[in-house]
Amino acid sequence: MVKEAYYEYVFITESIKIIEEIKDLLGNMIRIAEIRYATGQGSQQDIIKAQVEVTMLINETINLDAEREVIKAELQALLNQPQDIYLSEPQGISKDRVEIRPDELIRKTIEINPDIQMTRYGIRVKETEAELSKKNYYPDFMLGVAPIQRDGRFDAWDAMFQINIPLWRGKYDNQAAEVSNEVDTLKFRLKAEENIKTARVKEWVIKVETADKIRTLYETSLIPQAELSLDSALKNYRSGNVDFLTLLDTERVLKKTKIEYLDSLITYYKRVASLEEVVGEEIMK
Repeated sequence: MVKEAYYEYVFITESIKIIEEIKDLLGNMIRIAEIRYATGQGSQQDIIKAQVEVTMLINETINLDAEREVIKAELQALLNQPQDIYLSEPQGISKDRVEIRPDELIRKTIEINPDIQMTRYGIRVKETEAELSKKNYYPDFMLGVAPIQRDGRFDAWDAMFQINIPLWRGKYDNQAAEVSNEVDTLKFRLKAEENIKTARVKEWVIKVETADKIRTLYETSLIPQAELSLDSALKNYRSGNVDFLTLLDTERVLKKTKIEYLDSLITYYKRVASLEEVVGEEIMK
């Protein structure tokens, strides 16, 4: 819960940074449009369109700032911190990857899960009871020694030997059968719990691996392609080969792609956190 709120805080903070970068980019586009307009090669409409785009980004930043304050308050509440304490901004976002070993994660989960540990303990207790119940079938032997006194003085020793033979075997059979059934029930429960946890680990491993593939696609293809497209559009706009709307479209695509990439990163870390919750310990140190 804390990690999820923190990642939302990171997402909004980094989104604002991306918008600031795009605003700087638009500032450069406005300067190019002004030069083209001053030399009679462009239209004043190009400048106005870029300025409108900047205003829209400012509006988006205002909304994100408000949303960030809400998330920050929620995060401080989860951390049990007073609302007036300053919560520092995250220093960028990590791009680390966690090494996933499904078999090792399944083994750890089954080994440390408290529910599974409790069921195993119950099995050991019942198995001990089953072993002890077997002793009811054996005769009880009792040996005793007592002094014999005569006229107030010790005279001799009196030895006693007693044997109790269990005749009510049916009673003990029922007790043994009951304990044996309890052991079987607990073993069935243990296997079911292990299967459920194994399935949950596999589910979240697949989700983490899928998120990793998506972020890799953005890193290796989509982001470089969007940046290359914008560079090409800028050059072509300077030379008059494309109009300003085409340039704006490439700027919007770059912004959208960067935000989506950020979202893919946050999704990856959230899924790792969910996997850690299932396993019961941190896997991203």
